[in-house]
Amino acid sequence: MTEKNDKPDKDEDRGKEKEEEKQSSPGELPPAEFPHIVHTLAMQALFYLGGIPDVDGKRAEVDLELAKFNIDLLEILKEKTRGNLTPEEDKLIDELLHVTRLGYIEVSKATQK
Repeated sequence: MTEKNDKPDKDEDRGKEKEEEKQSSPGELPPAEFPHIVHTLAMQALFYLGGIPDVDGKRAEVDLELAKFNIDLLEILKEKTRGNLTPEEDKLIDELLHVTRLGYIEVSKATQK
């Protein structure tokens, strides 16, 4: 009969430590990861499309040139990371490109009237 080991498994401890590192405390920045880059670029595009209020809670000015620039950056990021993304990351960038492109089309049509 083998004796039961009361010590936690070292691999289990490392897994818990890594999970704790991923969770940030209030006021701390989250870990730098690919989804944060994608979300940042998409949010900037949406901001310049007037879809996100500024710091004062007022609607942002529309700047189609800067919105398009951020959408183009997302597209370049997608192209340069092709084949290196997880399925979730690939889906995220595709969805955000879709949303920002549609927003760009809608805002550009509305500003031409």
